[in-house]
Amino acid sequence: MPATSKSRKTARGEASRQRILDAAIALICERGYSGTSVDAVCKRAGVVKTALYWHFGSKAGLLAAIIHQITDEWVDDLESRATGGGTPVERLDEMLGGFRDMMTNRQHSLQIVAAIVAEPANIEPEVIEAVRWLNEHGLTTIARGFEESIGLPVPTARLMAHTITSLMHGIHRQHVVQPGGVDLDAYFYDMKRTILASVEERFKRTSDQLIRTATVEHRRADKPAEEASD
Repeated sequence: MPATSKSRKTARGEASRQRILDAAIALICERGYSGTSVDAVCKRAGVVKTALYWHFGSKAGLLAAIIHQITDEWVDDLESRATGGGTPVERLDEMLGGFRDMMTNRQHSLQIVAAIVAEPANIEPEVIEAVRWLNEHGLTTIARGFEESIGLPVPTARLMAHTITSLMHGIHRQHVVQPGGVDLDAYFYDMKRTILASVEERFKRTSDQLIRTATVEHRRADKPAEEASD
């Protein structure tokens, strides 16, 4: 097969694969995972079922591919924002801007995860494993990105990543259920204040622990000298 013909075939295959992914994302957000059939995805994407099975193997394989795509897009964006220039607070603002962008311009990312969490009994092991990968990769990236945005190692940064994720999902839920949405400026400003206060408390707690440890060590070091003088 000539190279140009092969490349065109590859391009068509990639295009059909992406149409299937886009159709599945839209339908799952509308109907949930259980309410989205392979037939409906193929009809929306304008492909035959054999194309879906060729690319993904199964409906579960399709959802796993969606999760990996969402994770890759999110992680790339987060890393780019967290490692940019500026002061620690400016870099934190950039990272929070990424969360806000996901909430306003890429809501499907959060909706897909919410749909999976809402139907654990109907989700195949392959998909659960992909979600675990998303969670692990996401938390690690948030923790690392958060430390890079602050410019210092943060005590219990991974626990902080859990807190940040919970805050983000909470804001998204309020934004979805409230008629007309919520004041995202106010919510994200409060989220920033909460994060900074938590960081300050972590550093203070660590500093206090170091002081207590140093005091104990000094007392131990002084004790033999005192006994010798006696």
